[in-house]
Parts: sequence; C-alpha cells; structure tokens
Amino acid sequence: MNKPKIKISESAYKELLDILKKNPEYTHLKLKHLNKCCGTKIELVFDVDNEGLIEDTVENLKILYNHSFSEEIKEVIILFKDFNFMIKATPWNESKKKCSGKCCKH
Repeated sequence: MNKPKIKISESAYKELLDILKKNPEYTHLKLKHLNKCCGTKIELVFDVDNEGLIEDTVENLKILYNHSFSEEIKEVIILFKDFNFMIKATPWNESKKKCSGKCCKH
C-alpha cells in the first residue's frame, strides 16, 4: 500500500485543530479524493473515526482517508491563507495531473 505524504502549514494546522476543538462532535479531518476532470481534487471533511478507513496523524491532528485515496494520491499540501484553505494534491500517476481535453470543454 502506498502511503500519501501529508504536509500541513502551521497556520492550517492551528486552524484545523481550532475547528475541531470548537466542534467536539468531530474528531478527525477526512481527506476525500474527488475524480474531477482536468486534475486531482481533494475535499476536506470533518468526521468521526470510521471503521475501514486509514488513520494517520500530523502531530495532534487525526486524519482519515480510504484505501483508494492512498492508491491515487502521492502527496497533499494544505495551506491556510486569507481565511481560506488551499490544497495541492500530487497523484502517484503524473499523467492524471494534466487535462487531455477529452473529459471537459475548454
């Protein structure tokens, strides 16, 4: 099994922990891979521990993702700037990064 590298900026890390602290019904940050045209998209979801998902941690932040996420995604970088999260994902298969023009209109 491939394990994705998860990098989180200090400001994003603090913001994510703060959100979890203010919302105790959630315990984890779940990373979801969305199959989208012309690139890899990642969704951030606050959730509770789910059986069958892979649990990872970045310091005190508990992170969940499914097996297909680890098979598709090589690296995720999460930043927080100007009150927004920004996410960059790198797939294991680099050819999926570029748009062939076959799946969407330009």
